[in-house]
Amino acid sequence: MRNRKSLILAIGGLAVTVAGLFIPWYDNTLASMTGMQIAEDAGTLFVVLMYLIQLAVVVLAFMVNRDNLKSTRINAAIRALLTVVGIYLLMSVKKVMAFGQQSLPVETLLGVYVVVVGWILQLFTLLCDYKASLGNKRWSTVDLVLVVITAAIYAAALLTLSFIKLAPGTWLRPANAMQAPFGILFGIPGCLGIAIGNFISDLTQGTAPHVLVMGLLTNFLTAYIPYIVVSKANLSTRRSLIEFVVFGSLLGALIVAGSIFINVMFGLTPKAVAIAFFPTTFLNQLLPSLLLGIPLCKLLYPFVIRAGLYRGKDAARDDERRGNE
Repeated sequence: MRNRKSLILAIGGLAVTVAGLFIPWYDNTLASMTGMQIAEDAGTLFVVLMYLIQLAVVVLAFMVNRDNLKSTRINAAIRALLTVVGIYLLMSVKKVMAFGQQSLPVETLLGVYVVVVGWILQLFTLLCDYKASLGNKRWSTVDLVLVVITAAIYAAALLTLSFIKLAPGTWLRPANAMQAPFGILFGIPGCLGIAIGNFISDLTQGTAPHVLVMGLLTNFLTAYIPYIVVSKANLSTRRSLIEFVVFGSLLGALIVAGSIFINVMFGLTPKAVAIAFFPTTFLNQLLPSLLLGIPLCKLLYPFVIRAGLYRGKDAARDDERRGNE
C-alpha cells in the first residue's frame, strides 16, 4: 500500500515550485522579473538542479511502500539529503541576483517565498513517511522526554570543550561520539535530540544562520543513518561493528566534512579554505565516533533496555537480552 499523502505533498511541492518561476520575483513593478528571466541571466544551472531534485523527490515518494518499513526509512533519508541541497540552492538566490542588472535584497523577492513553500511541502512528505513507518506505534511522553534529555546532554557535552578551537567555527568535539549510539538506541527521538542539541550549541557560539541550519541537518543524519543501517544495537556481531564503522563513523565524517564544499559551491567559503579545513573537520568527527562511540553504544545498551527506553529498530535488539527482561 503506497503512502498517498506523501506522494500528493511531493507533487504539490513540485507544482508550487514550478509556479514560482512564472510569477514576478520583485515586489517593485518597475523592476519586475520572473524566475525564468533570472535563470536566463545567471542561474540556469541553479534552476535545472532545483527541479531535478524536486522531480527526484516525487519519484522517491511514489516508491514508498508502507509495508516495507526499511524502504520507507531509506527513501526518507535520501529525500532529506536532496531537500538539504535544495535549501542551499535557495540560499544561492542572492548570489544569482548579484549578477543581474537589478540587484535587490532577497527579502523583497515574492517568488522566493513561493519556492520556499514548495520545499516546505517536500519536508512534510518526510513527516508522512515517518508516520507510516511507525505502523501502530504512537509517540508517548517518554519519547518527548527523550528528545529533551538527549538534546540537553549533547549540547552540554559540546559546549564543555567549545573553548578549544581547532579552526574558525570548529572546536574539539569528543561529544560527536554520542551521535550514532543515540540514534541506534533511542531511534527518532535520539536523532532529533542530537540535531536540536547541536543547534543549541551553535546558537550559543554565535554561528551564522546557514551554518545553524546545516549543522542541524547534518547532525540529524549522522544519528539517523546508523539507526537505519546497524543490524544489532549492542554491536554484538562482526556485521554490526562493520556497519557502525562504515555508516556511523566514516559516512558520518564525510557528511559533516563534505558540507563545507556546499558553501564553496555558492561562494560562501573559499575553496582553498575548505580544502585546508576538511581533514580537521573529518578527523574531528571520525575519531570520537570510532574511539568512543563503539564502547559507549555497548555500555549503554543493557541500561537502556532495562529502563525501557529503547526506541531503535525492533530487529536490532538482541534476542537473548529481550528474553531475559
